Amino acid sequence: MGNLKKLQSAVFSLIILAMFCASIIFSDAVSREISSGIHICLYVIIPSLYGAMVCACMITESGLHHIIGKLLSPAAKYIFRLRPEIFAVFIISNISGYPVGAKLLSDLRKKGEITDREFDSYISFCYASGPAFVAGTAAAQIYRSFFAGMVIFSSIITANNILVFISSFKRSRPCASHIITTHCDDHSSVVLSSVNNAAGGMFQMCIMIIAFSMIRGILSELGVIGFLSALVSEISGMSHQDSAASFLSFIEISNVTRFTFMDYNNMPLIAALLSFGGLCVILQVFAIANNRIAKLRFFLYRLAGSILTYFICRAACLIFADRFVISTASYKILSKSSSALPSVILIIMSVLLISQKAIDKTSSK
Repeated sequence: MGNLKKLQSAVFSLIILAMFCASIIFSDAVSREISSGIHICLYVIIPSLYGAMVCACMITESGLHHIIGKLLSPAAKYIFRLRPEIFAVFIISNISGYPVGAKLLSDLRKKGEITDREFDSYISFCYASGPAFVAGTAAAQIYRSFFAGMVIFSSIITANNILVFISSFKRSRPCASHIITTHCDDHSSVVLSSVNNAAGGMFQMCIMIIAFSMIRGILSELGVIGFLSALVSEISGMSHQDSAASFLSFIEISNVTRFTFMDYNNMPLIAALLSFGGLCVILQVFAIANNRIAKLRFFLYRLAGSILTYFICRAACLIFADRFVISTASYKILSKSSSALPSVILIIMSVLLISQKAIDKTSSK
């Protein structure tokens, strides 16, 4: 075990050294990508997420989530088998944006309202892009359609609800909450604390996006992105541009804006990527959780959620096909029966379900 840790440390050190050298050698490309990352943060990320993060923090700081939970108590207890206040956090995190769920659960854990085990269990599904982020990326910059954005967001939310419902079979029906609802009379401190907490979370998210922009520039100059894009394009039948956008979005989700403009056939894939969130967002969740969660379980949950989202959005696109202007020149994903992508995704989903059962059996022993 000690030798393995030393090897991991040595490999990590070599990667850091290689990145440092590459950032100097490819300084022009790195500068361009960092400028692009800053632009995305200023004009997409902050406008779409900061307001929702402030409001979400104010809800938990003021104790309003207890009141919301009581209103939703029947659905929380009898359908999803969650304590009402946790179900309120689930709803808030799904409409506020990626890091909000982890931040709210982390705050509740610090207050002693949830245990470490509950935190580890709930963080996997208290995670979504939020309607504001979808509207600022896919709806505004790719499709210029509010309806398209709502189809994508509804697909993500539906998949998350399915995951919570399936996971409820492993939970017993919760008893009455042991948490005493408190109200803060110092409203100014609630506002100030919420603004500061949201600003800290927003700063961390933007810094991570800019850092991953640097990595994107280096990988592009090394030809890694071009090679993988060509490989994905060959397998899936997508264009080189959409293949590159898929790979980059898997790493950092704001790259979904790189997909082909007004190509509705990409919508299920874009929805799946937005549901997954990208490695950049997932690392932020791990950081907020202080690495005190089962990372493999979280990753499997999010991958399963993205696969569910893909098929739900695909079905929605077929149902509402008359609402979309589909270009016959790019009509591939929705109508091309020879595409291997749906079959590959179905196989991956089966493997994930089998792996999750194996993990559950191991943990029970």
